[in-house]
Amino acid sequence: MKPPATQSEKIVPGKNTGEQSILIVDESPVVRHLLRDRLQQQGYIVLESLNGGEAIELVKKSKPSLILMDTGLHAMDGLSTCAYLKKQKKFQHIPILLITLQEDEAFVDKAFEAGADDYLIKPIQWSCLRQRILYQLNQQYLKKKLEDQARALRLAKAEAESANLAESEFLANMSHELRTPMHGILSYAQFGLKRIDKVPREKLKEYFQEINDSGDKLLKLLNEIIDLAKLETGKMSYDFHEENIVEEVDSVLYEFAGLAKDKHVSFSINLPEIPAVVNFDRLRIGQVLRNLLANAIGFTESDSTIGVSAENEISDSERLSHKNIKISISYKGNGIPEEELVSVFDKFVQSSVNQWHSGHTGLGLAICRQIIEDHHGKITVQQNSDGVLTFSVSLPLVQDPAI
Repeated sequence: MKPPATQSEKIVPGKNTGEQSILIVDESPVVRHLLRDRLQQQGYIVLESLNGGEAIELVKKSKPSLILMDTGLHAMDGLSTCAYLKKQKKFQHIPILLITLQEDEAFVDKAFEAGADDYLIKPIQWSCLRQRILYQLNQQYLKKKLEDQARALRLAKAEAESANLAESEFLANMSHELRTPMHGILSYAQFGLKRIDKVPREKLKEYFQEINDSGDKLLKLLNEIIDLAKLETGKMSYDFHEENIVEEVDSVLYEFAGLAKDKHVSFSINLPEIPAVVNFDRLRIGQVLRNLLANAIGFTESDSTIGVSAENEISDSERLSHKNIKISISYKGNGIPEEELVSVFDKFVQSSVNQWHSGHTGLGLAICRQIIEDHHGKITVQQNSDGVLTFSVSLPLVQDPAI
């Protein structure tokens, strides 16, 4: 017989046996009574059955932690009942201790062929039974613990592999995204050098414009990579000031008015007139708002409306209520599959609907989330049945304006 598990990993009678249930299967009411009293004194929950058929029904209903079963049952003997239960996948883990009148090689072979975990010889010595029960329950506990650890490792492995795949796909696509504007810069620069004395000034101006546009795209890509690296290493610096955040929203909207007009997109604005004072970094919060508005204009349909609003909200955190300013940007785009909504703020991830549009790296929203979290806020996305997306940023208010 193997020794029980170490004290730090074992079930202790009277201490942690309260949720452990033991099923006694015996035709004798005297035996059941004696065993029940002893086991209940140890803190176990006790179930009782007269025969094998009744025991099977009770196991299906209650799923006991362990079964003590006499082999000399008449309606359905203990060996047959044991064999039946051990063939059922959902009951295989339940330890079964068979109790018999005599021990011989034939019985031992039959007992273990039936799947019994152990057996005892009548008359039963309580100290021996007690230790056998503890050993089996501890073995069951350790097995479950190992299975849980194995399951957790498999999950962690799958998540790591998924993250590695996403990063690999990102790097492969990023190389393309970086090459595209770089090729534009180099190509139009070569055109200009070769044709500087042959083409009119207007044509040269077009070359310079293409170079400038490609340079802007390349700079944006590089800035996103640099920002992510700073955020990952905790080296992103912030310049916090208590200011009216509504003014920053107004300022960003003004910047994007021309781009929205070019795409025939209008803004529906609902901002409070009373100041909403937040302790924030204008540069970084402006970066978040610009990213969200650029996505809204870039992915929404022409001749549509983008809603921009701000309102007070109550947020409960660790039983304390505080007020936030919630800034929301809503627009109707191509629609994001429901299962992808939870990952839109993850690094290297883009919706399959809008994936790898030129100039989009899959880092923008991940950077936005980190910036907002560094401001002790929250960024979320929702999509209604009509395909309208709403990105919301919630930031804690310094004072309590009545918005």
